[in-house]
Amino acid sequence: TGGALANPLPPSKYLSALYEMPYLHQASLSVERTFLENLRVMTAYTMMRGRDQIRARNLNAPASGGLHPIRPDPSLGNVTAIESTGRTEIDRFMVNVNYAIPEKRLFMGGNYQLGRANNYADNPFSLPADNYNPDAEWGPSLQDIRHRMFAMVNFGVPWAMRLGIFTQAQPASPYNIITGIDSNRDTVVNDRPEGVKRNAGRGSASWNLNARLSKSFGFGPQRESTGAPQVRRVGGGGRRSGGGPMMMMMENSNNRYRVEFYLQAFNILNRVNYQSYVGNLLSENFGLP
Repeated sequence: TGGALANPLPPSKYLSALYEMPYLHQASLSVERTFLENLRVMTAYTMMRGRDQIRARNLNAPASGGLHPIRPDPSLGNVTAIESTGRTEIDRFMVNVNYAIPEKRLFMGGNYQLGRANNYADNPFSLPADNYNPDAEWGPSLQDIRHRMFAMVNFGVPWAMRLGIFTQAQPASPYNIITGIDSNRDTVVNDRPEGVKRNAGRGSASWNLNARLSKSFGFGPQRESTGAPQVRRVGGGGRRSGGGPMMMMMENSNNRYRVEFYLQAFNILNRVNYQSYVGNLLSENFGLP
């Protein structure tokens, strides 16, 4: 009551403006070397370049600001064009170290990754803050984690069991900072403060410590022994950790079949790792997870 009546927005629509098929070029170079028979070191560099990537733009965004914005076609609302004009750049440098002492049933490993990831949009349907300058959206992607670290130690404990301790850490991930006001009147509240680039905010670093206690049993017919402990690959800490595959020793056995029981605990120190930071300047929770 007492407020001004808002004019309803005319119908909006989507249209395809895909002129080229998106493609991705990838190149990698790695070097691996073994030292002192027990120490294995690998370094790798990976470069990925995406061209003609999909992004969106509002072709009917208001051409002028103020209280009475003018749309190129007043009979329509937003006309979202899906275009193949985007670009992505990803660079990663990784160092992986594995050290094993079979006679002591000990294995240690570590992985460090330095990287960057830039693009124009984190979602192919995300509209730019300024539809008349979509290239201003170039900036870090939500996956732009500059440093990632993963380390583990696995060793034998009494009763023929094995204990593995894993840790992973990474610095803050980016988030977008917006004014919270639709200044250009395009009905999309994604306007950023002047001079602030897309995904310019950074949250807080995360770190956790995990543990795995396991015991395996061999059964079935015997087969010829290789004289070496069995080795299997384990993940580098999950989908978002960025750690590469690591090797983990298992007890030597000549049995054809094996069954393993394990007890696994994540974040055993109960550390709070904050996520999903608020980037709206008008929110009382701005800058908080």
